Amino acid sequence: MTSSEHADSSIKDLDLESSKPGKKTRVWQGVRIALQLCAIFVLLYFFVCSVDLMSNGLKLIMGSSANSVFESDIMRNPVAGLMIGVMGTVLLQSSSTSTAIIVTLVASKTLNVKQAIPMVMGANIGTSVTSTFVAMGQINVRKEFERAFAGATVHDMFNWLTVIVLLPVEICTGYLLWLSGLMVSNVKSDSSEESVDLPGLKTITKPLTDLIVIVSSNTSSRILKSDCGEKQHHEPCKALFNLLNWSDSASGASVLVLSIVCLCVCLVLLVKVLRLLFSHYISDIIKKTVNSQLPKPFGFLTGYVAAIIGALLTVVIQSSSIFTSTLTPLVGIGVLELETIFPLTLGSNLGTTGTGILAAFANENLNVSLQIALCHLLFNLSGFILWYPVPLLRKLPLWLARQLGRITADYRWFALVYLIGMFLIAPSFVFLLSWAGTLTLYCVGGPLVASIAVIIFVNIAQNSEKSKGYLPTFLKTWDFLPMWLRSLEPYDKMIKSIKHVLKKESNKESFMTSNFPAYDKTSCDENL
Repeated sequence: MTSSEHADSSIKDLDLESSKPGKKTRVWQGVRIALQLCAIFVLLYFFVCSVDLMSNGLKLIMGSSANSVFESDIMRNPVAGLMIGVMGTVLLQSSSTSTAIIVTLVASKTLNVKQAIPMVMGANIGTSVTSTFVAMGQINVRKEFERAFAGATVHDMFNWLTVIVLLPVEICTGYLLWLSGLMVSNVKSDSSEESVDLPGLKTITKPLTDLIVIVSSNTSSRILKSDCGEKQHHEPCKALFNLLNWSDSASGASVLVLSIVCLCVCLVLLVKVLRLLFSHYISDIIKKTVNSQLPKPFGFLTGYVAAIIGALLTVVIQSSSIFTSTLTPLVGIGVLELETIFPLTLGSNLGTTGTGILAAFANENLNVSLQIALCHLLFNLSGFILWYPVPLLRKLPLWLARQLGRITADYRWFALVYLIGMFLIAPSFVFLLSWAGTLTLYCVGGPLVASIAVIIFVNIAQNSEKSKGYLPTFLKTWDFLPMWLRSLEPYDKMIKSIKHVLKKESNKESFMTSNFPAYDKTSCDENL
């Protein structure tokens, strides 16, 4: 071996040694992973404790008049419940948080399961707003924005279509209520004696929650417990709010606010820690599995495998919003196709129900709390079975998402209109109609929904050569309508003209400021 070859080999050996992580680095990585795992368990514990505290706070607020909530007409209206779920999740920016709150409301008997089912449906819709916000980050590049917005709104379209189909089915048949009730029929509740007692999480949360508040199970007297001794021995309760001795409603409101803040903080930190721990592995899994196909005889199962992967990854990171928001930029830059992320999104919907099931085990009334958590799971599973297995039905949410992507690419301002209209104005309008009464809601909302459905199906038929021949002559195009009813072009011109006027005024002000100094009264007086 020559001296130059020997030098080259020694350099290669040095490069290999430098590329390998040192012993200290490996030890530090191990310590970091151990600390992150400990943080996950601690946050999960505080999450469960906050759910338990929320249940106690609701008991204190409602007291013996909890059943009066059931008598409210607005709470009996399933459409109003749906809109409450949508707006609540949009405000909280987390379906996991809103679902945990709904489960606790049911466990504390503030709501019954039938009233809560539309709310968990609405939580599904509200959670998709996050990925739509993320798509706005690619608004400067037309083609990328078109793909990203379509990738974000395919989740919206699936959730809205599922609710439009399954909410009326649930109102007419009550299949979710019946099926979930059948699944928890052997789970112990307050009123059942001959049933299976599943291990809840109350045992491990009690030492901490009893330091904050202790409530009485006797609703005929004061809910905030004052005597924690046994039958013959009187001993004052040493919990914080029991010692303060506030009224039940004041103590309940304080405990409720404290528990909701704690719940939100725990979920946010939990998602961040899980993302730090698993984000690298999740991106690798997506790159290796999503763009690959199963062998030819089993190729049709690729989407189902992707759905399972999406569900498992969402359970790991405990946030469907984070998972779908990670996919949105990848669709925008063209790494993933819309058809590829669709089963992943559906799987993410299934995975996000894990938080509700965890919250159910943290409550005393396991029977009803687990029932509403299972309703959420069954609803998402029903949506998957409804829209994914049949290729023709699968095309509908994909087509709607692509249309929205094209529209927002041509008219960028429409993205903001869509966000405000779909997640704020429309739910508020429907909720106000519900407040006016069920008859008003159905008389106004029924024809409106029917008209939107007809317009969508006519648009689909107009874009298909086979279906176009079955349409009447005047419906083969929308040319018979005035321009402002069939195109966004007039509105776009109006917005551009307003923008031009505002820009002109801004330039005029900047010109005046730069060329003519501001009037100084003091200097003018001195000169005089």
